[in-house]
Amino acid sequence: MGPGEEMKVTVNVGSYLRYYVKNHQIILDLEKGMSVEEALKGISIPKKIPLLILVDGIHQRKDYVLKEGEVLSVYPPIGGG
Repeated sequence: MGPGEEMKVTVNVGSYLRYYVKNHQIILDLEKGMSVEEALKGISIPKKIPLLILVDGIHQRKDYVLKEGEVLSVYPPIGGG
């Protein structure tokens, strides 16, 4: 993989986080090798909000390196009682 190569990743934004973005689903053009954390910098969700992160339905950390065609979903933490 050389510099400048790009990939497409779909980002699904759930719950009240949709308030910060125009659409609940966003297609990002990212450089190959970017992490979840780097990808989220391109979205207007405030950094202070904790996130539940799923990639293709599997829980991941912010340092997970995304791959072409994956679906990144972000949600606020869910609590109840």
